[in-house]
Amino acid sequence: MRTLPLILLSAILAAGCSTPVTAPRADLPKECSEVPVLIGAKLSEFSSLAEKPKELKASVAAAATEVEAKAASIQDTAIKQAVQGFADELKKIEVTTRKSAVDATQTAIAGGTGTMEKVAKACA
Repeated sequence: MRTLPLILLSAILAAGCSTPVTAPRADLPKECSEVPVLIGAKLSEFSSLAEKPKELKASVAAAATEVEAKAASIQDTAIKQAVQGFADELKKIEVTTRKSAVDATQTAIAGGTGTMEKVAKACA
């Protein structure tokens, strides 16, 4: 009975090793790696401030400025539009109360996630 787990493990390893690994395209713009990191960091920050309206308001405003500056430096049109759209969404977010902070966090996370999906499609 001890050989069955070893046989299963060997089969799994063999199956995994037979899957071809494709190298990332060399012609991808650097934004394909930079934008998801930037947006992910902002979403994580927003999430940690979801119940702190004053801090979240300042964070969202600073993120809108930073994301917009990043968008201005992007050459690829599709990526630029996606990132600028996220900056525009962040500018529209209003935080006044604890409840609005939670709603704003959800809105920002949804917008950021959508932006990362658009960037991923543009980089595919």
